[in-house]
Amino acid sequence: MTLVRSLIFNLIYLSWTIIFGILLMPTLLLSDNIVRQISRFYFKSLIILEKVILGLKYELRGTKNLPKNTPFIVAMKHQSAWETLKLMIWFEHPVVILKKELLHIPVWGWYAQKCGMIGIDRSSPINALNKTIHSTKKALTHGKVLVLFPEGTRVPINSKKTYKSGVIKLAQELQIPLIPAALNSGLYWPKNSFFKHSGTIIVEFLPAFNLTTTSDIKALTKQLETQIETKTNELVKEGKHATKN
Repeated sequence: MTLVRSLIFNLIYLSWTIIFGILLMPTLLLSDNIVRQISRFYFKSLIILEKVILGLKYELRGTKNLPKNTPFIVAMKHQSAWETLKLMIWFEHPVVILKKELLHIPVWGWYAQKCGMIGIDRSSPINALNKTIHSTKKALTHGKVLVLFPEGTRVPINSKKTYKSGVIKLAQELQIPLIPAALNSGLYWPKNSFFKHSGTIIVEFLPAFNLTTTSDIKALTKQLETQIETKTNELVKEGKHATKN
């Protein structure tokens, strides 16, 4: 059943993405806000496909921890492409920090740039951080939400990479709340896998990270990593238990 569902979903998902992206290319000439609304419709349509074809749903926890009427940063665990397809739905105006090469992808990159995503050169961390600070200062004046993946790439479940300190430096420089976010999407939509599984993905926003416990950037980064990884492991364990039952 998983094979059949995955085959049908992947075919429809790929076809719908190509058709949607190409047919609506003229909208890139319209305002940024209109393009975001159109993109949001696309991402919402994927939720329907996931639910109907894959039997895949999701649950958001800890939304009370998200600041109201003020910019903030979300430091999110990154296990799958799945969560990147939900950011435009969860947040009114998200800005995602991603490697600049992704913005060069035809069609997809054009939409990403129009929606305000920021591309950085990861081969030059200092320049990347300076550009990010400069770009996000302008973006966040309009109440946007900045989303970063501290590991810098997708990491399969039961694995992790050392968190980059840029997220702490950015939060300190911008002086805005930093919200850690854990999830277990990799259980159901594994990295680079053809197969997608039924179930309920859990995403949990944790209380705002305390940036004042120490002035040591490395220590703060390690604290953030521990918080996110601990909660992620709990959610993965919960998901595995639910799957068995």
